[in-house]
Amino acid sequence: MRRIFRSETQTELPLLEERARNLTEAGKILVEEYENSFVNFLKKGNHSAKQLLELIVTTFPSFKDEAKFDGQRISFYKRAQILIADIWACFEGVGFGLFPDINFLTMFADYKVPQSLLYLGVLKYSPNLMKKLREGEEISPCDRLELEIRANSIWAVQCINLAIKKMILSHESLNKLTENDLALILNSVIIDFYLWDFAKENLDNRTDLPCHKTRTIFY
Repeated sequence: MRRIFRSETQTELPLLEERARNLTEAGKILVEEYENSFVNFLKKGNHSAKQLLELIVTTFPSFKDEAKFDGQRISFYKRAQILIADIWACFEGVGFGLFPDINFLTMFADYKVPQSLLYLGVLKYSPNLMKKLREGEEISPCDRLELEIRANSIWAVQCINLAIKKMILSHESLNKLTENDLALILNSVIIDFYLWDFAKENLDNRTDLPCHKTRTIFY
């Protein structure tokens, strides 16, 4: 695994041991419960993004991306959601990628999309947080700041999603689209894909607008 995921630089893949355990866990469960086949697991989702998400996080512990915030359990499920979204995108919404409820998914809360939202003025960080990021300070997993960045990013993308759909429906030639039609052509998955690419292409070297640094298996 160290060789397969080797870097172009001297930097080794972070959290290598934890990631190896995740792969071992997934392989063991697929072998023992699904006859060595991810397809067998996928079929249990019945082409429902919601049902498959619940199945992923209850079957594979390493996908259970949860935390406590002010005494309440919250969940992000970034890797579980992007697994479904990648299948949907790779199969172009048909066959194994048919998920009529794809709009159920949120954006994938990690570190690059918040950077795009910050640049675009959708998110605004406190002076204290900006100071930490510019100084390269690492933020621990489940730290309040990390949870707030991720949660606000989800809500921001949801607001963008709703605002764009409202603009689409304001056009006379498009206002007959149903909610289901709209969900398949514009959803939080598509917005996330765009914002992630935007950050990678335009913001990787922006020291004035850095992304937050958190070492975690859930990104």
